[in-house]
Amino acid sequence: MQEKPREDFYSVEKAAKLLGRTPERIRQMLHAGELEGEHEGDERHASWKVYKASVDARRDRSRDRSRG
Repeated sequence: MQEKPREDFYSVEKAAKLLGRTPERIRQMLHAGELEGEHEGDERHASWKVYKASVDARRDRSRDRSRG
């Protein structure tokens, strides 16, 4: 699999700020498949990096719901 450029990801902390959630909730969402991301290393407990497109889509959906 080809590695994505660093700018295609948010840290868990940045994703949490953008979505108004805690970092722990972002990790739960990643584990549940509600957000897309990947571990930074090969180890199971490595830090997550969250796909920007996933965060942006989730934020857009939340905005649409609050408007309508």
